Amino acid sequence: MRSTHYRDWIAWSVVAAIAVVVGTEYYIQRTTGLSTPEYVYKIVVTPTSN
Repeated sequence: MRSTHYRDWIAWSVVAAIAVVVGTEYYIQRTTGLSTPEYVYKIVVTPTSN
């Protein structure tokens, strides 16, 4: 019983993580018009290049 409960917890953690990633991707695309890699690249590169 305990092992199945633990497995459920892992499964829900994975589902939650995927949902957060997808939600973040969608939010960034809506607000900036960039995909996540472009957005991250912009944050990382732009401050150092100026």
